Amino acid sequence: MSVVELLNNRHTIRNYDPKYEIPKEILQKIIEVARIAPTAYTVQDVDFIVCTNRDKNQEACEEQLKCFPQEIATNLNSRKEKFGVSNVITCDASAEIILYHNERGHTNNTPIHAGLAGMSICACAREFGLDTMCHAAMCGPGAEKVYGIPQGSSILAVALGRALPNAHISERQYNNKVTYLD
Repeated sequence: MSVVELLNNRHTIRNYDPKYEIPKEILQKIIEVARIAPTAYTVQDVDFIVCTNRDKNQEACEEQLKCFPQEIATNLNSRKEKFGVSNVITCDASAEIILYHNERGHTNNTPIHAGLAGMSICACAREFGLDTMCHAAMCGPGAEKVYGIPQGSSILAVALGRALPNAHISERQYNNKVTYLD
């Protein structure tokens, strides 16, 4: 599959196979690719937490839900019925990867670097037949405390796993625009 096909066929998945475990070697390959994602001046200001411990991910979910306004927590909790998941933030993914700024972070470029690394994770995951969901729901004080990340440093999370055969796939939307200047 070409890179264009690979990226065009990527969808945000919100219900993963709760029994599937990603082989450690595959996770390591995915993270090694993300670690070399482009950064300005090779600063590498983004670090990674890779959590495959579903109990810890559930604890992080529960702590993070306490931090949200009621409307957002209610919306996330609706995933239990909508998608049949027990973890309403990771959607029962096999792994949750948190990207956070390290001691070289806090520059205007750090969120951009995290986005590039996140996209590297998504593309590499497809190479191994895995599905992803990029989100910020696990980026906040509740999850940071559980994962041992300095408060205020998390930027982006990527849930990783194998989609259920009947996985919900949202209809693609294009809310942005492109302008070509010749």
